[in-house]
Amino acid sequence: MILVSTLLSMLLGYLYMYVIRLLGGVIIWLSFTLSLLIIAASGFYTYFYARNEYDPLDPTYRYLEIASYVLWGIAGALLVLIICCV
Repeated sequence: MILVSTLLSMLLGYLYMYVIRLLGGVIIWLSFTLSLLIIAASGFYTYFYARNEYDPLDPTYRYLEIASYVLWGIAGALLVLIICCV
């Protein structure tokens, strides 16, 4: 049982390293892109949700508007960091 477990774990480890070697760059760039898109989309969702649901005089409207600007700022900073690291 121990021999089979050892051989199977070594086989799976080498298979995992092979897949990471082939797809590592794709996985990294996909995660960068998805992170950027999700943060920016969250900003747009918060901004348009505040516009449709709350009166502009309501404090919640202002809080959601500020939150959307913060999310866009984070997305912009992430984009600058990605560009600087390339």
